Amino acid sequence: ASIMVDGKYLLLLNKRSYKEGRMVYTPIGGALEYLPKGKAFLDNLGARYERETPDLRFKMDSENIDLFKLWFEKGIDRERDVVRELTEEMIEEENIFDTLDESEFDISYLRTETPINPIKGVLNNFFFEIYNVDFSPKKINEIKDYISNQGQVKKAILVTEQEIKNGLTIDKIEIGNNAKSILQ
Repeated sequence: ASIMVDGKYLLLLNKRSYKEGRMVYTPIGGALEYLPKGKAFLDNLGARYERETPDLRFKMDSENIDLFKLWFEKGIDRERDVVRELTEEMIEEENIFDTLDESEFDISYLRTETPINPIKGVLNNFFFEIYNVDFSPKKINEIKDYISNQGQVKKAILVTEQEIKNGLTIDKIEIGNNAKSILQ
């Protein structure tokens, strides 16, 4: 999710990295989920799921990547927005909002990026669907209040485009490489 507040991008502290002792800020969003019909297709590709949740993090033989890409691009039998992630991260996990009604934001699709990154000697294909999220003035004020009233560990920050490009906040804290995808 590409979310701007006063010309800066909203990023959250990545929980997994923080638990491992590293501070890294990343955009809101995570793995898209497949729908029940999508699981049958993925099973036929030989998907070996990383989690029990129905998300699109899995391993498969590289010979099937083109079939997966065609399926992904069609957008059928899988999530097509970031509403679930907004709810999970901004309400349930970080308590930035108490509630979030769909009338309080607009979502528009920006683009899909498919970077390929070798991690630990394994070829990784990422499929990032980037959505712009515009919140109502009331919700923008709630975000600003949350950022202003945080404790010592900043769970949410606003950063400039240049900070994202540099991969570091002004305070020299790491910004995840995936944040470059949200730049508009």
